[in-house]
Amino acid sequence: RTALAFVSLLTALSLPDFKFLVALSGALNVGVIAFVLPPLMYVLLARGAMRPASVAAHGLLCALGTVVTVLCTAMVVAQKLHPAGGELPPTPPPLDTYEVEDPLESYDWRAGG
Repeated sequence: RTALAFVSLLTALSLPDFKFLVALSGALNVGVIAFVLPPLMYVLLARGAMRPASVAAHGLLCALGTVVTVLCTAMVVAQKLHPAGGELPPTPPPLDTYEVEDPLESYDWRAGG
């Protein structure tokens, strides 16, 4: 147990962003462990004894778990790329604030150009 504690300590100290690693592993694993694997294992173990509606409900739960896993992982990666307190790229001003010179105003009509 002491060796595992030291390995965890050294890993946490050597990685610059251990919080991201924990968040990413949680996002990738919690949805699968909580929503995908239990109904999948149940369907595999009770193959012949289940009604089609029950199989469909378990399949829907597996699909929900997959969607949750993908969304959570995307949120963790998005937070890493654009942290809440970080600088976002500047937004351009609205188009109506640009000063555009009218080419017809500077044209000399009498001289033909």
